[in-house]
Amino acid sequence: MGSQLEMRRSELERLVAMTVKPFPVVNETPLVWAMELAKCVEGMGGVLPSTDLAEVVVAKLCFSNNNPSMWKFLHQAISCGLLYPLHVLSLLTSRIIPHCRSQPEAYRLYLELLSIHALSFIRLGMDASKEKIAKSIDVALQLSKTYSFPVFELGHAMVLCLFSIIVHLN
Repeated sequence: MGSQLEMRRSELERLVAMTVKPFPVVNETPLVWAMELAKCVEGMGGVLPSTDLAEVVVAKLCFSNNNPSMWKFLHQAISCGLLYPLHVLSLLTSRIIPHCRSQPEAYRLYLELLSIHALSFIRLGMDASKEKIAKSIDVALQLSKTYSFPVFELGHAMVLCLFSIIVHLN
């Protein structure tokens, strides 16, 4: 299972790089990037919203390609249902807030995304997706460890995620 996850992660990294890189050259919008990436992920048999895709996009955004186009793409990907809003915000919270003084532009853009998507909820049909997103939010913000409460359900993860974001912002 681990090598399959690594293979899928590397394939997603390649897809994100291929989808996002060429478009600034031909002046395509982030919405087109999101739609193209959605087609590719679904073509690979992936389920949307995708926790793996969120981790890849946030890692790319935070470390190697921190520019306004990527932030617009992230907003479009959330708006289109490619990524689950609170999952993305939990990943960003753990990466952006500790560096808010050294990366003020990223922090400002994070706050903008937070104000738009903090209370955005996407209906998830499959219980497996709910469990995976809840676990991923828990891991990103270390909710079970911080609150000494096992996070099994998406509802618990959502409440604790919002609470953690508020605490981190203070």
